Amino acid sequence: MNGFKVFNSDWTCRGFQYEVGKTYEMNGAPNVCNRGFHFCKKAADCFGYYSFDPANKVAEIIAHGVIAEEGARAMAIGNIKRVYVDGCAIGGLFNQYAEQTRPFWKAVQNRKISIIVSDVLKNEVERDPQCVRDFFVSLPESQIERVVSTDESDTLAERYIAENVVGPTCLDDCKHIALATLAHASVLVSWNFKHLVNKTRIDGYNGVNLKLGYVQVDIRTPIEVIHDYT
Repeated sequence: MNGFKVFNSDWTCRGFQYEVGKTYEMNGAPNVCNRGFHFCKKAADCFGYYSFDPANKVAEIIAHGVIAEEGARAMAIGNIKRVYVDGCAIGGLFNQYAEQTRPFWKAVQNRKISIIVSDVLKNEVERDPQCVRDFFVSLPESQIERVVSTDESDTLAERYIAENVVGPTCLDDCKHIALATLAHASVLVSWNFKHLVNKTRIDGYNGVNLKLGYVQVDIRTPIEVIHDYT
């Protein structure tokens, strides 16, 4: 869920120090104005709870996890994992991996997992069978964080190929890795054992990331994510 939050001039709020671009988590159940990270769904509503101060900062935020709402106010408990998904993670619902894939998507629907959806995935799904496309559009918007390709992500993807992690025909796979890396995803899930969920490939992608100063990316199957991340 997208929303807005008011901060002091130093990016603190109620004694908690925030930083732009970071994700914060808290255990337990949210309670409006008592427990959780509070925000408003509309920017204008924020000033119903704060006196206007030109030194304050207002930022658009993305709330993950369990969300409690009361009027214009909302609280989020972000003890949820942000999982980047590729086309195979969805397609697995409709092939030999269906039984192992269902628990993952049930966890998404139960708000235990938040998914990161990219423009690369959207383009992949548009080429998939109708059953995959229908499932994709049915995903709960509250559990989706959307990212789009940039010059930086495209350059990183091309670097994986230049370093011979995979061949030129795997550019979309490389774009998934690059976008998951730049989004600081908890993990990327896929059933693509040849190009993604493969120790040699994972070491290759992370070798490039390490060389360029990017974070390491964890790549798992949906069933591994259920066991290790929920």
